[in-house]
Amino acid sequence: MLYGLPSVTVLSAFAILGFRFDWWKAFTDPGEGVWPWVEVMSWIVGMTTGTLSLILSFRGAGVPAPAPPATATAPTRDPTLLDREKEYDGLYDLFKRDLPPGVVRVVGLAGFGKTKVVDSVLGDLEKAGVSLTVYRHVLTPGLRFDVRTLIGDLEGLDEPAELHPGETRLARLRLALRNAGLTRIVIVIESAEHLAVPDGRHHVDLQVDEALEAIYRHELHRATVVLVSRDALDSSGPRLWTQESATSIGKLPRAEFRKFLTDRDAEFGKIPEARHAVLYDRLNGNPRCGQLMLAIVALAEPSRALGINVVADTIVGLDPLTMPRRLAGILVENLEDLSREVIEAVAAFRTTMDAVAIAATITAPVAPSVVIATLQRFEKHELVRRIDDGYCLTFADADWFLPVAPAARSALLRRVAEVLRSRLPADPRSLDDLRMHFAYVAVLMEGRRYPMAYAAMESMTGVLKRWNCGHLLLAERKTMQGKIGIPGLEMLNDNELGHAYASVGDFDAANIAYGRALDEANKLSHPEISATIRYNFGTYYWLSGRADLAYNYYEEARKEARQQQLPAVLRAALKELAECHHRWGQYDRAFARANEALALADGEPIGLLLRIARWRVETGDTGAAGDLIRRARAAARDSEWHLAACHEAEADRLLATGSFGGAGDEAATALEQAVQTNNAVVVLQARTTLCWAALYAGKPEEARRHIEDAEPYRAPRSALAVPALNALLHQKSDPAKAADLFRDLADEAGERVRDENDRGARDMLGFAIAALSPQPEAALEYLVTPDCGASVLRARRDFLLNTLAGYAQPPGRLQPLLDALASNSSRPTD
Repeated sequence: MLYGLPSVTVLSAFAILGFRFDWWKAFTDPGEGVWPWVEVMSWIVGMTTGTLSLILSFRGAGVPAPAPPATATAPTRDPTLLDREKEYDGLYDLFKRDLPPGVVRVVGLAGFGKTKVVDSVLGDLEKAGVSLTVYRHVLTPGLRFDVRTLIGDLEGLDEPAELHPGETRLARLRLALRNAGLTRIVIVIESAEHLAVPDGRHHVDLQVDEALEAIYRHELHRATVVLVSRDALDSSGPRLWTQESATSIGKLPRAEFRKFLTDRDAEFGKIPEARHAVLYDRLNGNPRCGQLMLAIVALAEPSRALGINVVADTIVGLDPLTMPRRLAGILVENLEDLSREVIEAVAAFRTTMDAVAIAATITAPVAPSVVIATLQRFEKHELVRRIDDGYCLTFADADWFLPVAPAARSALLRRVAEVLRSRLPADPRSLDDLRMHFAYVAVLMEGRRYPMAYAAMESMTGVLKRWNCGHLLLAERKTMQGKIGIPGLEMLNDNELGHAYASVGDFDAANIAYGRALDEANKLSHPEISATIRYNFGTYYWLSGRADLAYNYYEEARKEARQQQLPAVLRAALKELAECHHRWGQYDRAFARANEALALADGEPIGLLLRIARWRVETGDTGAAGDLIRRARAAARDSEWHLAACHEAEADRLLATGSFGGAGDEAATALEQAVQTNNAVVVLQARTTLCWAALYAGKPEEARRHIEDAEPYRAPRSALAVPALNALLHQKSDPAKAADLFRDLADEAGERVRDENDRGARDMLGFAIAALSPQPEAALEYLVTPDCGASVLRARRDFLLNTLAGYAQPPGRLQPLLDALASNSSRPTD
């Protein structure tokens, strides 16, 4: 989809607003300009990566000798857990298994005792004679969590594992699991909510997702990763590690709640039991509410004389449903001025910031050292957390601590936004670098400055789409829809909203958003915007599997772009017209359109070069493909995101030449770089190539593992070779599952063959029919078509059919089909 459109409407709107955002231009791809790699969108599942976490590691002793299985004797519970029996017993039963699950999730609000329950279970297991090696990591917003840390734990190291040259994280992780054998290793990750990417759905980042799935699925090991988090973490794709039910930790029992508060303030222990019972009900046993109550007593301005009894009397009259917010409000209202402004600023930033930044938002001049002293008081009472030289709120809902008065809130948010804007990285290289940008957008939207928030999001859109992460702004664009107040910007936001919806597979919502954008574009009579939205409608149909309908919109966009002299839109439309011709097996036309697009490019468009290289591979022209890949690699320079795509294209070329080992090595390198750079498209491609290489090399089990790992990255009705390989590789070991997979393949391919020229879909539908039908010759209707010259794809299709014939029962069942194909002109899959 198109982005970064230099729209006259946008520029004029920004001029009216008195705002200039020239700095976003630095984010564009030097090889592609501001236009994204549209070609990879058919592979996207919407997976992303990368939230931020700083690792504070507390390591246990070295890995001991393998431990015997845990005994089934009744556990001796920590008496302070009281009525945590259900949660305790559930976790104890999981860990006492001879082969405990590789991933365990423990969920509950901060302060509810999640870690205490986990610690009690592990401690009691050791008392029962189970030898455990326990590692702990506490995550906070900061640096990204690296899977090498998990590998180091499994290998008994005191630091993250160092990879050997050419070694991938996943390969090393699997090796570490094998070497750990039956040693019981427990890796506890506290505050694991910081593993999630900023998409609002608690999806862990891509490298962690891959690692957790590998640990969960790896057989014959006793290593367990315990994710202790406020929210139940999930994956953006179908993963086995998410299928275990999370253990939920609810409110504290009454006695433990009283002890929790008395340990922090002895005065609370003097409250009569009857009054405590009422407070417990009002506070719902929530430790965070208790912390706020005690903070009010300890931090209120002395002249307010807010003792424990006064605060308790106030709480008794409050509604339990609004308790946390009301307590935070009472705290802020009763702080002295500087303390109040400091806690409000920390809340408003919505990300970790240092004392210098916080001091810059205070209305009266104040030294950073004075701000630090105030923050240290808040840290003592668990209101803020220190991370390196920065501070952040420990409460999930920052809105509780913001000023209530609209004017005061607006003024604070403006000051905070200005500080954030001054600290935005000019050249972000990863999602980590966009932390300030996400916070900046959030602050602008909190202040209802929607036109400026749109402009700030526009600065992120190009780079996020280039990393296949454009959907990370879906929630912001949904919130902004209809609130910007400027028709041109509303139209462009709807256009991007449609892209975000399509990226996550919500095609109905995408269609509605694109429809609104196109209606507004027609009203404005702006040819550039109109052509862009028509192009995006084409991509919408492409992603939904209808190349025939997509072609019509791309062609309309091409004509309008040529007529109105819009070279960027014209180039993008030509690339996608070429892709449609490729899907139909019309290689001459595909190359012609692609070369037209190349002629319009500024510099070397890496994505387009690699696209053409893959098509050259399909036709058997591996020499020309190699030249194109070398051009792309030279243009990629030190960009790991682009280099991953170059390695994968080279792997595909080597596969076609019969160099299966070389193809596997290149694909493994591509996979490692893709995981680290959040390139889910290349992850899918590399895993598919690894599957082909293993299958050609006679290693079906290895091939099956690779294709199963690839499946979560595939969008519906795209990359049909993936479900075809998955079904084939289950045919011998699990025929019933293979039949289900072949039926799913037939359904998806059947949707696509509504475009009768879709050669790849026809091949895959024929393959599914050959596997499922008692009369496999029925597949000839789809498999026999004119040869289009894609010799490599034809050979791969025939290899699939011959392999399937080898598994057929009764033997020889597919021979008539193979004989008929041998006497006809056949054609390849896509």
